[in-house]
Amino acid sequence: ITINDTIIGFFMLEKIDKEHPYYIDYFAIFEQYQNKGYGTQAIKKLLNNIVGNQGLVIEIEKEEEDNPLTIKRANFYKNLGFKKVDVEYLLYNVLYTPYIYGEKSSLDKDEINKIMFDYYTINCGEEAVKKNCKLI
Repeated sequence: ITINDTIIGFFMLEKIDKEHPYYIDYFAIFEQYQNKGYGTQAIKKLLNNIVGNQGLVIEIEKEEEDNPLTIKRANFYKNLGFKKVDVEYLLYNVLYTPYIYGEKSSLDKDEINKIMFDYYTINCGEEAVKKNCKLI
């Protein structure tokens, strides 16, 4: 993500195949550029120019009242039209909640779980997923 040839952030976007929505594995805007609308602009461009109607899934740390950053992050995605999925994953001892955007947001929990674990398996390997990833 750049402004006037200056890198201000990045995201890691993945796509397994036509059947799976896109997946953001990581998204960051560097601290000095945060809270200026750049993250919102970047995600909107991503949604409009790349994702289209194919859908996009993310997972973020579970919202915790004692951690305002988790609430801010969840609100960021909700304000962009992402829908929270009512499941949680324990990945390497961190609790995550998936969010989905687009036409695929009507998928049921089992379909979302399959999508997320497909991505986890590709990124981490089947053995690592069995050992370190659990559906809560």
